Amino acid sequence: LAAPCPTIQQAVDQVIRNNNAEPSGNHIIRVAEGTYQGSGTSAVVDINVGETSSSIQLAIVGGYTSSNWGLGPSLNPSSTIIDDQNTRRGVRAISVPESTISIQKLTIQNGLANTPIPTTTQFTGGGLLCYSDHPSQPVFVTMNVSHVVFKNNRVVGAGSSLAGGGG
Repeated sequence: LAAPCPTIQQAVDQVIRNNNAEPSGNHIIRVAEGTYQGSGTSAVVDINVGETSSSIQLAIVGGYTSSNWGLGPSLNPSSTIIDDQNTRRGVRAISVPESTISIQKLTIQNGLANTPIPTTTQFTGGGLLCYSDHPSQPVFVTMNVSHVVFKNNRVVGAGSSLAGGGG
């Protein structure tokens, strides 16, 4: 994408839409330094590669300066922060086709998972949740995480349901 998007989510949505219309391989979203927060109860970054989609290879890379995208990203993961404000997950990646998602050079903090994964009773993934949602066959979402800090993420379960995996 040539022009900057106001949110990480808008960039993700555009990449998925463009990939479905014309699959083109690897996609990189460069994220400027700063703090990013969501709204409502959905994840701040919700990567939902649906059933009618093509598989996708997507990288979300933090640490860029908005004044010079060509310098490359900072190696300091605290310069780009996804702050979930203790109300939602940080990053949720759901895929039906096999996909590869990379998260690099950022901090995911204050995530909260207080709803179960769809079609299960398991509560998991306060900061990051990654799973396949294919109804009849096993497919894989490969998640590559590097230079990422998980801080103050938690999971709150209900009743006798399984709960774990705050980060």
